[in-house]
Amino acid sequence: MQLKLISQDEEEYKNMLQQLHICERCPKMLQSRKEVMGKNHYPCKPEGKINAKYMIIGIAPGRMIQNHNKNNIEINIAFKRGSGEILFKIFKDLNIENDIYLTNMLKCNTPQDNIFLEEDAITCIELYLMKEINIINPQKIIVLGQKAKYFFSKYVEK
Repeated sequence: MQLKLISQDEEEYKNMLQQLHICERCPKMLQSRKEVMGKNHYPCKPEGKINAKYMIIGIAPGRMIQNHNKNNIEINIAFKRGSGEILFKIFKDLNIENDIYLTNMLKCNTPQDNIFLEEDAITCIELYLMKEINIINPQKIIVLGQKAKYFFSKYVEK
């Protein structure tokens, strides 16, 4: 039997994902997540390597959900549909698709009107995004979209 060594970063990352999985801090976002996801109303998971060179940050998960695996369980992963498909093509063309970490500032699907409270964004940034940035420690951070740029410059880039 061979033991697998887990780095402190990996352990921290797993703990953060576990906390994210059970997060219910923002009532409006939780309600929206339940409407979109039904009984499997988990927050959007980030995706990528723990030591990626590039971190891509969007504002929130898209409204579309992709069904995965033979059990047809609905899960929510950052940048999996729509504009994410274009991004993946660009990453592949640049030969960096294996050195990318994708995440969102808001971890839950926003309500239909795409309006959310600034305090919801602050909660996600403080509880999750800052941890992600510290753990991944990317060489470059690419922020996509006007709202994401606003929150990044106001709360992260100090």
